[in-house]
Amino acid sequence: MTKYGVRAFLTEDNRHSAYLIEGLIELEKEGIISLQLSPMPLLIRNRWEWNGKAGKRSPKGYPWCPEIEVTQLETGKKLRIGIDLQDWANFYSYHALKNCDIIFKRAFDHALMDSIDPKLAKKIRPFGPNHACKVEDNRWQNTVKESRQIQTIVKIISEPGRALKKAMQVFTRKKLNTIHSDTNKTFEYKLKEPPDHDYIFFQVQCHIWHNHTHAKSLNDFRAQLIRNLRKEFGNQFIGGMFFKGQIAPDYLDCVTSVDPNPVNYRKFVQKASVVISTNGFGDSIPWKLNEYFQWGCCTVSQKNKHAFSVPIPDNTLEEFQTVEECVHICKRLLADKNKRSLMKKNSIEYYNRHIQPVASIQQAIEKAFLEKENLSPH
Repeated sequence: MTKYGVRAFLTEDNRHSAYLIEGLIELEKEGIISLQLSPMPLLIRNRWEWNGKAGKRSPKGYPWCPEIEVTQLETGKKLRIGIDLQDWANFYSYHALKNCDIIFKRAFDHALMDSIDPKLAKKIRPFGPNHACKVEDNRWQNTVKESRQIQTIVKIISEPGRALKKAMQVFTRKKLNTIHSDTNKTFEYKLKEPPDHDYIFFQVQCHIWHNHTHAKSLNDFRAQLIRNLRKEFGNQFIGGMFFKGQIAPDYLDCVTSVDPNPVNYRKFVQKASVVISTNGFGDSIPWKLNEYFQWGCCTVSQKNKHAFSVPIPDNTLEEFQTVEECVHICKRLLADKNKRSLMKKNSIEYYNRHIQPVASIQQAIEKAFLEKENLSPH
């Protein structure tokens, strides 16, 4: 078994990077790697944006691409690998593009890669999706805290106006929270337990971002899907939208009857006959889909242009493009218990082999060294 020394350079982000850290810590426990954590250096103007014809640096930060420096202990060969976990296919870490031998990108779009500078495209590979992880490790928490302190300096230098606005929000947060109270606290969720009969489950958060056309587009598509599913399946459809803040008038008819707290949500997901996933921001693969794989669900997913690191096998996932197509697939699956059972079995196998953090990170490291070896002159 090949062993590695790994030094992970972490940004201030602790939401997406938890997936990377969980994978690395498990590899450390298995004796495959030795692990050291360090904060990223000062990164000024680190966001690089591709508009389809050219790339440019932005004054905004890019905290979603931690980097790992990996040494193959037996040979001494060393690679620097970027793990880009951002939702949008056209955003990159400038530091990673300049300094990494290879970048594994969550939002990997083959069509976009065909238009990008070939010198950059040749070092970018699909990482596949990640999901939420809860990591309790003091090394990680302390390193992220240190990195956050470093990057605060960057934000003050590069975007003083934005930094001042953020600081003012801290002082006014109590007042803002009073104005935008969580209306879910007074909303009565009628369903306390999953029913005994077969049902389809789809539950999403409604994102009310003013003057954000992409968020509205996501909400509108999901709302139409909820309406059609309720009309077609009646009490065999469970779910809807939940809200953090005021319930938007446009979606009053889409409010869920299921409490969205994580424990309750998982209970309804795991007992469902069929679950549905729609694309996230930037048309990304949502965390929800990977949770469905992890929990062994029969999943119907909106077709996604972002690539998985390993193609999904047949009889693991059903895909749709339109609301009507989703309804048709759900109807077919409700009538086919054997197909549902096969999809549930295959989904958890796919997760264990390719999506769970320890498997995903180990495969990324091994792929990076294999590609480097194949490209090296013999």
